[in-house]
Amino acid sequence: MAEVLVAPDPLLLARAWLLRYFPRVEVGVPDKWAWNDLLIVLSNTGGPGEYDRVLSESRLTVEVTHPRIATASDAAFKCLALLQEWTRQTDGVYWRGEYGHPAYQPTDTGPAYIFTVGIAFKSKPVTINPL
Repeated sequence: MAEVLVAPDPLLLARAWLLRYFPRVEVGVPDKWAWNDLLIVLSNTGGPGEYDRVLSESRLTVEVTHPRIATASDAAFKCLALLQEWTRQTDGVYWRGEYGHPAYQPTDTGPAYIFTVGIAFKSKPVTINPL
């Protein structure tokens, strides 16, 4: 038997939080996506990982697309504000920094805004039994 601390999956936690406020938050572009509505895509872009035995920091990159630039912009800045608020409302989730405001980066599919944030998560104790 081993007693370990396991960090949660930041993508799944962030997706669950943002789905409270946006109808489509994914960890990848859905197959056959028509690019005709608001889409928020989360990526885990690394980070320093565990920085003490209890906390693990991740960098989450958020890409927001919509056919209308104003809608994409509005959603991106609201998404950033909601991620900051998440760390104030949820135990075990800590704001570590912003790596630039949402930046306009048009794609072949239309207007897009992208930004990256650092968020730390408290690990949970887990017992792992040997086989």
